[in-house]
Amino acid sequence: MYNKKIRNAIANYCQDNGLEGKECPALFGPSDAYDNAIIGISASGAVVYDYEKIVEEVMNDDGISYDEAVDWVDYNVMRSLGYNLCGIDPIVITTSVEDLCEKYDYESEEEGKGVIK
Repeated sequence: MYNKKIRNAIANYCQDNGLEGKECPALFGPSDAYDNAIIGISASGAVVYDYEKIVEEVMNDDGISYDEAVDWVDYNVMRSLGYNLCGIDPIVITTSVEDLCEKYDYESEEEGKGVIK
């Protein structure tokens, strides 16, 4: 979904911080599919997206299940990160601490495996 406020703020941030020409306020150039998944911008001008919010956008836009959206994002978005299609520093896709704990805060069935002591 296009979010003019986010795009304007990123463009202004880049201009004010000497990053002109590096702004890329959406995945893969002018696409606006993931604007609402933007959670920030790095000091180098890379736009930071939340992985779960991207998945939610795909679910809402395509009317598919969570698992289908994860598969789609992993295949079509995550695999393409290294191609640097925006012409700037690679974008950043992150997982929040809350989402990380929700998915991975469990003890392994094997003694000590996956548990930080």
